[in-house]
Amino acid sequence: SFEVGEPATLRLRVSSTVLKFVSSVFAALLGPRFLEGQDVGAAAQLKEIKLPNDAAEAISDLCHLLHNKPVPDFVNPSSTPTTERILAFAKVAKKYVCVEALHLQAQALLFNWLYKASDISLFQRTWSEDMYKIIIASYLLDQQESFKKATKMMALGSDCPFSRLVQLAYGPS
Repeated sequence: SFEVGEPATLRLRVSSTVLKFVSSVFAALLGPRFLEGQDVGAAAQLKEIKLPNDAAEAISDLCHLLHNKPVPDFVNPSSTPTTERILAFAKVAKKYVCVEALHLQAQALLFNWLYKASDISLFQRTWSEDMYKIIIASYLLDQQESFKKATKMMALGSDCPFSRLVQLAYGPS
């Protein structure tokens, strides 16, 4: 199981077999060279692996999708996940080398968001900042079509000064 956050804000029960199959990072972490991986699979004791530097919701989303479990906010037509949540998911998917395994889920998530965002009135206040986060997530998740569509929408529909977008990426100068 994973203990995510510091202090642990979430405990997730996961399959080491699934995680090792889809990710070289999890394969190494759960392998015999790391303390966490020793005796994994032994029925006697459930191993707890601490992930203190990761966002609980992002790791939960990642593990649900890797275990073929739905994430309701990602696929529910009546809700749209926040761009912060999508970006956090993209960061952990990249960090744990799960991008390829989650290609179709990431594609659906980003296309769904972009489809809803095409009605700019839904996102008037922070549309440019949200679009910028979707562009970064598309890049991290290796989603070329989403990246292309999001950058085109950004170029044609943004009234946000470029300097503001640089601040979003790098922080205030």
